[in-house]
Amino acid sequence: MEFKDRIRELRTTTNISATDLAVRLGKSVSAIRMWETGKAKPDADTLLKLTDFFQISADYLLGRDERKTPEDEKTKRQVPEDDRASAQEKLEGILLHIIEDAVHFDNLPGIAVVAHELIELWKLPGVTEINNK
Repeated sequence: MEFKDRIRELRTTTNISATDLAVRLGKSVSAIRMWETGKAKPDADTLLKLTDFFQISADYLLGRDERKTPEDEKTKRQVPEDDRASAQEKLEGILLHIIEDAVHFDNLPGIAVVAHELIELWKLPGVTEINNK
């Protein structure tokens, strides 16, 4: 979907007339109409005003992305609980392996520090017991 389509859709779905939008943005009604017909596009400052007003991302408004807001991106990136548990188990196994190797190579203090930093970084519950082994 192009900018001209997005701006018209946003305006009509929020029940705002072209006149009201023009007043709120400090633009003319003819400017709004030109945007909606694809004959012109707003300047950068007006684009930011539009994203703030409609609470959407510039990428969505410009037709570069289907997600309306950055929150949509965060939701999309969330890892399912099963995958998170699996990743935690794998990380715990890797950390245990690192510590076991450190004991064999007589470098436990250095490796333990790295393992502890990884645990803190990932904030994994249940992994802190590794420090005591």
